[in-house]
Amino acid sequence: MKNKTTIIIAIALFTTAFSSCRFGKPLIRKEIKIDSAYSGSAEKDTLTVLQIYEYFRISRHGFSGWYSIEEKFDHNGVLISREINKTSVFLIRDGYNKLKYKRQTFVEGVISEITFYVYKNKGFSGKLKQCRTYYYDSNGKLIRKENNRKDNSCNSLPGAENDS
Repeated sequence: MKNKTTIIIAIALFTTAFSSCRFGKPLIRKEIKIDSAYSGSAEKDTLTVLQIYEYFRISRHGFSGWYSIEEKFDHNGVLISREINKTSVFLIRDGYNKLKYKRQTFVEGVISEITFYVYKNKGFSGKLKQCRTYYYDSNGKLIRKENNRKDNSCNSLPGAENDS
């Protein structure tokens, strides 16, 4: 009986550790590319690439979650910015849905800033649970980390409400 319990706990921990991670692609996944789009802007001379995925995630609403990656490149093909949106359940508004958003900014191909947002329920119109910003120097080395949630500086995103 004790061995069965240990095996069940080990399988549950293994599955949780390898099938769910905050912003990257999970290691063990059923990944389906749902859509991709390319668009260019003549006045800004940029190229935008959007990819939407469905990934394996065990939850009360089924076995899939959604994430999208939007990358912007300049006319030389150098990455300007990358935005990753990851939602635990698509279009479910029962109080348990989470939206995780990561925005990376690049200067001449070197990372300059990363901002994380975590919202609970209803995406950007939900409660802001976490907001953190990392600043990098011109060599891509971390110079400062800020937890912006306490001073309300994360309310620049549409619909962001702080749950103080």
